[in-house]
Amino acid sequence: MQLRIVIVVSAALLLPSAPALNSRSTSALASAAQSTQVILLGTGTPYPDPAASGPATAVVVNGRVFLFDVGAGVMRRLRAANLPINGPEALFITHLHSDHTLGYADLILTSWVMRRRAPFRVFGPPGLQRMTNHLLAAYSEDIRVRTNGLEREVAGGYRVSVHEILGPASSMKRPACALPRLRCSTEHGETRSLTASIPPTARL
Repeated sequence: MQLRIVIVVSAALLLPSAPALNSRSTSALASAAQSTQVILLGTGTPYPDPAASGPATAVVVNGRVFLFDVGAGVMRRLRAANLPINGPEALFITHLHSDHTLGYADLILTSWVMRRRAPFRVFGPPGLQRMTNHLLAAYSEDIRVRTNGLEREVAGGYRVSVHEILGPASSMKRPACALPRLRCSTEHGETRSLTASIPPTARL
């Protein structure tokens, strides 16, 4: 069961709403129409606890879904939370430890199979582009078969637009239109801040 924390934020901090999501959108998004909703999809550690999925947190702002970290089981937890399974608007990876990224390939490929048509943006530390390249290379045969075989998946729909954050968050100027600052603490003793600016007109 996901723990839901509903935070009502001032209108000044809320981003303008993007166009309505497709028919896969559900009541979880509708209930967050005028608020920011934080949904803990997974809170597990590297220990393989069957009662806890890998680290992943969904932040829903005016119906727009942003995902923070992508631990094991993330696609099934998104489905259990009635969130879109054709991909979030953007993914933010706090660090590249395996337990925080084991669901990355699942997110890339399953959201594509679920009819994602355009690259989704992923933000994270240096090394993220290399990880992404290797994952796509590892699944290149699957991508080829699904694109050219019987499934006829959307050509190029598996693509990812990676943005590596090279400097500390404290050195980044916060734009006027931004998500509230989120401070991310991990079970590994690391603490870092992340400010993410999402253009009001951005679409997948």
